[in-house]
Amino acid sequence: MFEACVADGGTEERCAQQAREALDACIAENCEEPNPPTCEDGCASAARELYEMCVDAGCDEDRCAKIAREAVAECEEKYCTPEPPTCEDKCGRLAERVFDACTDTLDDEDLCGKIARHIQAHCNEFCDNQECCCDHRCDDEDTDSDSDTDSDSDTDSDSDSDSDTDSDSDTDKNPKPPKDDCDVEHSQRGMCE
Repeated sequence: MFEACVADGGTEERCAQQAREALDACIAENCEEPNPPTCEDGCASAARELYEMCVDAGCDEDRCAKIAREAVAECEEKYCTPEPPTCEDKCGRLAERVFDACTDTLDDEDLCGKIARHIQAHCNEFCDNQECCCDHRCDDEDTDSDSDTDSDSDTDSDSDSDSDTDSDSDTDKNPKPPKDDCDVEHSQRGMCE
């Protein structure tokens, strides 16, 4: 483009300006930055500038290198913190721990893998709404047992001794899960959040 412009009688300065504008337009329309710099790249670039300024000021190169390394570490710690793990990441780590614990106990990697995959799939089901995997089960059972108890007390209000007996037998028919089972599951809540 530059050569054609000059051949047509344009000045070198004007033709160079037109060529730069055409190149900039072409890049803007057709080229993407291949790999945008990462946060770590930015910290490293700033540290290189700091190192060069330090050396240019007449300081010892080893001391400047140490200052630059410290600046990189501080910059990365302050500005380049990783994203917190997703719910799916937590479920994956839970499945890995289940697999490891299982293979420590059983000598069957296929079975342990199947168990771990099931645990992960079940945990992942709850990632969208961020609820603990067992909240709905424990809450449903608590609600059912409360309504059974309420209806029994209304029906058997004419006899205190019958009420006690009926209430005990209803508990035997529909046992409530041990409180500590739900507590154990709720303690794992962090795996699903």
